Amino acid sequence: MPMALIAARLQTTGLKAGDSLWVRHAEVINPHVPESAVKKITIAQAAVPAGLRAEQCTTEANNGGKISGLDSNIRYEYRPAAESVYTDVHAGEAEISGLAAGDYRIRVKAAGAVLASADLELTVPEYTAPEPVTPVHHMDFYRIGDLHWLHDVKLPETGFSASHVTALPARPQGLSYGTTGLTLQIPELGVSGSIVTVPNVDNEYPVEWLGSSIGLLEQSSLPGRGISVLAGHNHLNTTETGPFLFLDSLEDGARVMVTDARNNMRTYQVYGNYKIASDGFAEIAEEVRANALVLITCEDESVEGGYLNRRVILAEPL
Repeated sequence: MPMALIAARLQTTGLKAGDSLWVRHAEVINPHVPESAVKKITIAQAAVPAGLRAEQCTTEANNGGKISGLDSNIRYEYRPAAESVYTDVHAGEAEISGLAAGDYRIRVKAAGAVLASADLELTVPEYTAPEPVTPVHHMDFYRIGDLHWLHDVKLPETGFSASHVTALPARPQGLSYGTTGLTLQIPELGVSGSIVTVPNVDNEYPVEWLGSSIGLLEQSSLPGRGISVLAGHNHLNTTETGPFLFLDSLEDGARVMVTDARNNMRTYQVYGNYKIASDGFAEIAEEVRANALVLITCEDESVEGGYLNRRVILAEPL
């Protein structure tokens, strides 16, 4: 019996992983072919898909959603949660596109004596219109983020010395970083870090205790709701690097992703890479586009201590 036919029948027999079948080819009378030897087949089950992400709809009609992260070497099938019939995903596809908002079930397709996996549940979010944002000019940036960077305040110092030990003082009482449930990923750099909120304390942003997390500066917006300003360390100490050490290597077109706790993803594309003075953000403020990510870290360690410049990456939503 062909293995594809075995796979189709196993799905309806009630057999489960670990069960066994004994099969053989029946005798054929004319022309005579004797029956084959009995072969034992042990039933297995595919693992639940991993690494898949649901991406929100891209139009007001609530279509254009995606399920991405598919492995091109695995065959999948999916269905809307309210339906019972699965649709095959073509071999080699990296994503399922054109989905309406809603709940979906996706699984690894049965193959031979391997049962289909259990369903992975994913939700394609409805389209969310971006908040209107006035084009960024010098004073507009104060209004959007009120970050106090444009003239006399330095960008956050996001780097410890790579050459000598820096004593980190105890975190002040009452200072805490808020959780967002978001993760920032830069595949090209192998970066994946939790996004936390950093408060504005007397017009400064205390980022010393971020560690490997990435700080969303208070008074900027959550990703997808306006301009998001994110700071990360380049070095944590003399032996550990920070998540933003290699920001300077990012070129236009590089991808940056923000994923929420339900694995829904927003994807951004790098369009600007700048080295500026610690108080030089005004020089590039007009380059910041609506709903952009602004990634910031330190660069050029001074022999006297601290860092002379800042690296700023601008990325816009796709």
